[in-house]
Amino acid sequence: MSTSSSRRRSVVVTGAFGSLGMAVARSFREQGAAVALLGRTPPPQPARVGAEFPAPHCVLGGVDLTRAAAAAAALD
Repeated sequence: MSTSSSRRRSVVVTGAFGSLGMAVARSFREQGAAVALLGRTPPPQPARVGAEFPAPHCVLGGVDLTRAAAAAAALD
């Protein structure tokens, strides 16, 4: 993806706290996108992840996207 195509975009990365999800989130962030990191479990090192993805990025753990209510609440 080119840098210009992701500027001022918001991106939701599910499974964000695994190595692949974190690499994807970092790539979008480096391209200028605001990134929402979602995972079914909290990040293994919440302070480190929060420091790496400060506002306007969003870090949410404990979100089960297979449940409609949880998905709606996380993306609201």
